[in-house]
Order: sequence, then structure tokens, then C-alpha cells
Amino acid sequence: MFKITKIQRLILAGILLVSSFLLQRALTSAPLTVVSPAVATLLAGTPIFRNAFWAFKYKIVGIVALVTIAVSGCSLGNIGKRPR
Repeated sequence: MFKITKIQRLILAGILLVSSFLLQRALTSAPLTVVSPAVATLLAGTPIFRNAFWAFKYKIVGIVALVTIAVSGCSLGNIGKRPR
């Protein structure tokens, strides 16, 4: 199994977000414009989510855990919605 470094994760997430933005401008109803930001969020947020999970396990609620909850809720609430 290969290991993705932080910079590789950041670059890949950035490419996914920029491509999603450009595809949204060109093709307003393409499913890729919805999937690409979700994949970028999962890709970039996995290490942060992992840290927040361990913090919850030890009953520590810090800013990382709170931001993870906010991003997860926002991401789940916006699945399938097209921006105007």
C-alpha cells in the first residue's frame, strides 16, 4: 500500500476542486461537479477526521473536533445540491 504525503494530498485536493469549479462553469449538470468536491473533502480531511476521532475517544473536544463536525454536517447537507 502506498503512502500519500501531505503535499501530495493537498495538490490532489486542489486539482479536484479547481476541476470541479471549471466543470461547473462549462457543464452545469454534470455529476462530476458534485462528486469531485466531495472526494476532495474526504481526501484532504481524512487525517483531520482521524485526529478528531481519537480526540473524541479520549473525551477531548477541541477546535479540530468541532471543525470536523461542522465540515461533515455541511458536506452531508449539500450532497446532490447544485450551486446557483
